[in-house]
Amino acid sequence: MDIINLIAWIVGILGLVVFFKAKPRTYYLFIFLTTIPYMLPSLRAKVWINVFLSIAYGLIALYNYITRR
Repeated sequence: MDIINLIAWIVGILGLVVFFKAKPRTYYLFIFLTTIPYMLPSLRAKVWINVFLSIAYGLIALYNYITRR
């Protein structure tokens, strides 16, 4: 398993876990949906784009989660 695939798995699972606990659920659903194709090791070309997208989604979701509390 590649390190990029591992990052995609971690971010995707964290997004799914927080998705069930947080109020603005759409951002966390985006995190999970973005990481699904990149959990498969066959896709390599778009993996870096996915990592940056996941980080961006995660920062947006984290910001909203902190400001809502």
